[in-house]
Amino acid sequence: MKQDIADRLEILEGQRAEAKQLRKQARRAHRNYEAESLTAFINFTNRCIQECYREDAENWLDSLPEQTLHELNGDQ
Repeated sequence: MKQDIADRLEILEGQRAEAKQLRKQARRAHRNYEAESLTAFINFTNRCIQECYREDAENWLDSLPEQTLHELNGDQ
């Protein structure tokens, strides 16, 4: 995994964990609007994390030799 992707993932996962904790507190305090806003932020963060993993997978595929790509695709 490239360092920039790893750095982004670390930041995003930290933000997501903090948002989940804040959402839990908001729900306990019956602050529904705040909890809904945090849920939207968590969903956005999840999509960003997914994009980082997709980018990493694409980088990995790009680094494979052409023959290996054909083998992965089941080509003869």
